[in-house]
Amino acid sequence: MIVPLTSSSSSSPLEGGATSTSSVGGKASSLAKLYAIQDLHDNVPKSYALSTAFFRPWMDQLKIDVTSDESACDKLKIACLSLPLNAEQQRALDELSAVISNEFSHGGLAAVRSSAVEEDGSELSYAGMFETVLGVTPSTLENAVRKCFASKFDYRVFNYVNNIRGGGATSASIDGFAVVVMEMVDAQIAGVAFSANPLNSDRDECVIDSSFGLGESVVDGSVTADRFIYDKVEKKMVQKSIGKKKMERRLNLVEGGGVREISIDDGARQTACSLTDNQVKEIVQLTCLVEEEYGMPIDIEWAFDGKSKLLLLQARPITTLYQLDEAMMTKPGEQRVLYYDSNITQDATTTNPFTKMDMEIYCRASCVIGGAPVDCDVEIFFNKDPTRPLFCGETRQYMNQSMALKYRSPEQIAKGAEMLCPYTASLFRSSDCDRDKYRMKKLPKGINLRNSWKVFRQLPIMKLHKISKRFEKEPDVAVGEYRQLVKQDMAKLKELEMRGYDKSKGLVSFSNELFLALQPSMEQEAGALFFLILGTYKSVDKRRLDEKTQEGREEYDALCSGFEGDELMEINIAVNELANKLGEDVWQQYNHDNLDQLAERIRMNASGVLSDLPANFVSGWVEFLENYGWDRDDQMFISSPSYRDDPIFLLTRLVQNVGIECPSIKQQKQVVRRREVMKLHEDRAASKRFTQPFLLKKVRK
Repeated sequence: MIVPLTSSSSSSPLEGGATSTSSVGGKASSLAKLYAIQDLHDNVPKSYALSTAFFRPWMDQLKIDVTSDESACDKLKIACLSLPLNAEQQRALDELSAVISNEFSHGGLAAVRSSAVEEDGSELSYAGMFETVLGVTPSTLENAVRKCFASKFDYRVFNYVNNIRGGGATSASIDGFAVVVMEMVDAQIAGVAFSANPLNSDRDECVIDSSFGLGESVVDGSVTADRFIYDKVEKKMVQKSIGKKKMERRLNLVEGGGVREISIDDGARQTACSLTDNQVKEIVQLTCLVEEEYGMPIDIEWAFDGKSKLLLLQARPITTLYQLDEAMMTKPGEQRVLYYDSNITQDATTTNPFTKMDMEIYCRASCVIGGAPVDCDVEIFFNKDPTRPLFCGETRQYMNQSMALKYRSPEQIAKGAEMLCPYTASLFRSSDCDRDKYRMKKLPKGINLRNSWKVFRQLPIMKLHKISKRFEKEPDVAVGEYRQLVKQDMAKLKELEMRGYDKSKGLVSFSNELFLALQPSMEQEAGALFFLILGTYKSVDKRRLDEKTQEGREEYDALCSGFEGDELMEINIAVNELANKLGEDVWQQYNHDNLDQLAERIRMNASGVLSDLPANFVSGWVEFLENYGWDRDDQMFISSPSYRDDPIFLLTRLVQNVGIECPSIKQQKQVVRRREVMKLHEDRAASKRFTQPFLLKKVRK
C-alpha cells in the first residue's frame, strides 16, 4: 500500500509498475517520473504514495453511486471521515507515520496531496478540486488522508467532469484514488511555471508566477503574484510585472505543524520583486528540462527553500493551450505567425471543430455568398496551406494575419472592423496583436499577381458592380425585383426540400443544388453588400467616430440598427413567443435531465393522443417546426442535429426564453429610433438647401 516515489528502488512509472497511474494516481506517478530524470534527483523532495489499494476497501464500504446531488455529496464526505480502518490500512499509516518522524525534515512535517488516477492528465487536471493538507505531523496523518479522500466526492468534482465530458459523472465512474505524502518544504519563495504561455499559447515563452512563502497563495489567488514572461529561444526577459503581496503563508515549525498566515505590512516588501533574474533563469532551465522529458508543454509547481535550493513539487500537462494544426506551428526561433480564427466573432460564433462535411459545405457557401459561381474551384479560395491569406486547418478556417500586418497596422484593421464587429476590433487592439512581433517580412512563394488573378477571375466583379449601381440609382425598383427573386428562390428551395437528396450522390451534391437555387438572390445581395452597403456603413461609421458629442454618436449608431426582415431575429422572436405560450407551471416540472419527457408529451399532444398542454402552444410548436425546423443548435454546422431531428435542442433554447422580454420589443424600438434619426437628418439637410443644395439628396442616398 506504501509506494516510494523518490528512491533508487522506485519502479518505472510505465503502466503496470508500482508507480503507474493506475496504482498511485496521476500526481504521484508524475513525481516518480520527475525523480527519474537524471539531472533532477536532488530537486524533488522525498515522497511516498498511499496507493489505490489503500482506498479500495473504503470505496467498497461506501457502495453509493452519487451523481449531481450536492446534499448527497456532502453526506458522503462526512461519512469518509469515520470509515473504519482494516489491519492492513492501519499498518500502512503506522509505517508512513514512522517515515515522517524519522526521514522528513523540520521535526517531521509532510504535505498530503490527492493523486486521483486521472488527475494531472492531458484530458482532466482536477486543478484545485481535491484537498491538500500542509504541515502534517505523524499524529495528524490519518485525518489528512481522510480529508483528501473525502474531497473525491465534492460536488465541484462532478460538475467539472460533466463539463469536460458532457455529463455522466458519478462517484463510481470517477477512477481510483491515491494520495502523495511529501516531505514538507519550508518555502521562502514559491509559485508555478508554464513551459508555454497559457495566455496566448506561445510555445517559445515560459511564464512564471511567484510570491513569498508557500505556493498555495499563488495557486488560490490570495495574493497578486509577480509575473515573469521569458523567451526560451532568445533567452531574455519579455515582461516582468510586480504584484502587491499583502500576505504570505509559512510553515509552522513549532510543535503542532500546520501553516500560519503572516501579514506583510511593509509597503516596500509588498511590492518587492520575489525572484532575482538568476532565479528566473534557473526555473526556466528546469522547466524546459521537464518539458523535454515529457514531450509536451508542462505546468510545474516549484519552491525555493531556506537554503535557496530550487525544488519541484509537481508537474502536469498544460490543458488550456489552443491546439493548432502541426502545419501551422513554427519551429523554435522562427518568425512567429499570427492567425485569426474567422469563425469567432461577436454574433455568428462557434468554437466547435468542423467535420469534413461541414468544412466542404461551409467553404463552398462562403465562396457563393462572396459572389463566386457554385461550380467555382473552392481550392483557390480555401486550401490547407497556412501561408495563404485564407486557409482551412484540420477542423477550423483561419486567416493569416501576419500577411495582413505586412500592409496594415492593427489599429487600421480594428477601425475597419469596428462597426460590423466590435469584438473583432478589440482583438486587433489587444497587446497580443503585436505588429513588430508578427508582421510578415516577405511574401511566401505562390503569392504573386498571377495567382491573385486566378482568384479574382473566379468572381463576377463587373456583374456584382452593375447590380450595386442599379440599387443605387433605382433603389425602389431594385428592391422590388430582389424581393421577387427571393420568393422564386424560396419556392425552389421548398421543391428541393420536398424532393429530398439523392443518397447515391451525397449531401455535398445536394448542397450544390441548394446553392444554385439561391444564387439569383444571393448575387443581388453580394453586389449590394460589397459595392454599396459596406461603403455606406463605413461612411456612417467614420462620421460616428468623427462626431464630437455623445448624442451625435448615438444617432449614427441608431442608423445602423433597427432593420426589419432579418431572419435570425425573426427566429429569435418566434422562439420567445413559443416559449411563453407554455405556462411557467409546466416549465417548472422539467429540467435539463428530463426534457425528453416534455418532448414526448408535446409529440403526443400534437398527434391528438393527449390534450393536457395549451392548444396555442401545441399549434405554435407545429408551426415553428414547419417554418424553422431546419434551424439547429449550432447554425454553422450542417452536421448538427436540426430541431426536427432532435426537438430537445429546441426545448433547451425555449427554456432560456421563459419570462424573458420578447426581442421584437427592442427591435421595434430600434426601428422607430432609426426612422426618427433618418427624418432628423433629412430635416437638417433641408434647412440648408440654399447653402448646400445637394445635401438632402446625399443624405437620402
